Amino acid sequence: METSFMNKIVTRQNILDTLHEFARQHPNTETYDGWLQKETYKYAVRYDGRVYPPKHILSMATGIPTSEFNGGEQTNRVFRQLDFDVENKGDFLDSKRRRTMPDARLTAITNALLEYGKTVSSEVLFPTVIPEAAEIITNDPYAFCIATCLDRGTRVEVIWTIPYDIQKDLGHLNPKDIYAMTLEQLEALFKRLPRRPRYVNDAPKTIQELTRFVVEECDGDASLIWKGKKATQVHRTFDSIHGVGPGIASMAVLLIEKAFPVRFEDRENMDIKPDVHTVRVLYRLGVSAAMTPESALEATRRMNPEFPGTVDAALWDIGRNWCSPTDPRCIECPVSVVCAKRF
Repeated sequence: METSFMNKIVTRQNILDTLHEFARQHPNTETYDGWLQKETYKYAVRYDGRVYPPKHILSMATGIPTSEFNGGEQTNRVFRQLDFDVENKGDFLDSKRRRTMPDARLTAITNALLEYGKTVSSEVLFPTVIPEAAEIITNDPYAFCIATCLDRGTRVEVIWTIPYDIQKDLGHLNPKDIYAMTLEQLEALFKRLPRRPRYVNDAPKTIQELTRFVVEECDGDASLIWKGKKATQVHRTFDSIHGVGPGIASMAVLLIEKAFPVRFEDRENMDIKPDVHTVRVLYRLGVSAAMTPESALEATRRMNPEFPGTVDAALWDIGRNWCSPTDPRCIECPVSVVCAKRF
């Protein structure tokens, strides 16, 4: 997806790379020129739960100084043509004020989730249909990446078992050998599997792109995707793979710390994956203003700015086991005492 601006071609990927770079430079978006409080900045680009100053982002992406073009519609048109949301900055600030919760209550909810999160084991996070499949996930970084990249609308037990199924079918899980397979061969492989991801037609291309990166950029060692890297870099890598997207990329970064001896230095950039479970639980707790991914991300960044994603496992597990869409089991829920029970 691309458009033109002042005789320059601008692609959606150009803008995504620039947003990632801006987020790296300014983990708290307000630190850039105090732009959220200045009346001269009238609009905001919203992406993955954050807001960005449109004119500055476009200048970063194109190399054209902000003094040489106008903000407003001239700038906003580029973002809309590349399928980004642009909104009035005042609307964002108004909604942010409406989301304010007393500090003591927010702290109590955060602490309750953190305490429960300590009890969520790796067996809960990496469930498999076949017990032997679990060992592959935490011992083979490539197997971990395969499952993570395919996690789209399929039962979690099935997703974490698929690398085992691939290994059984091929007799190996060697990325260099899989790299040599054609797209047609990968399509045939997925058709043979006893368990398949929901988007089985997309899966071969996803695995092809993942494997190409592992072989060409990591010499076949998938752990090099994250070894010595920052969370933002790892997120960008997963987000660039076909079909993955920012939510699954956030999940990947969080789960890497659970599965392998890794601790990222920039945890302030590690968000929850805003899925149906985490979004629902945050809204019912009364922390999130709306049952949307954007509100969920903003809520967790307020709860624990140093590491927003640290509550992800607790939220996900509570959503799966107690806080169901209908007939939630509030009495049994481990955070019931601090919940607003907003249905």
